[in-house]
Amino acid sequence: MICPTPLCRETPGGIRKVGRQPKVYEPTDTQLTVSIPDRRHEFLADLLLDAVLTEGPDESP
Repeated sequence: MICPTPLCRETPGGIRKVGRQPKVYEPTDTQLTVSIPDRRHEFLADLLLDAVLTEGPDESP
C-alpha cells in the first residue's frame, strides 16, 4: 500500500494519516498484585463530623 501524502504512515493496522504512532505493549512474566482496602463508612462519617464541628471562625466550609 502506498501513502498518498507525506503525513501518513503505513502500520500493521492500516494507514494512519496523522498523529503520533501509538505505543505497543507486550506481555511480561511480571506479577502485580493490587489491593484496595474496605470502605469504612462509620470512620469516614466520624472524620467528616469531627472536621465540621472543629471548624474555626476563620475557616470556610
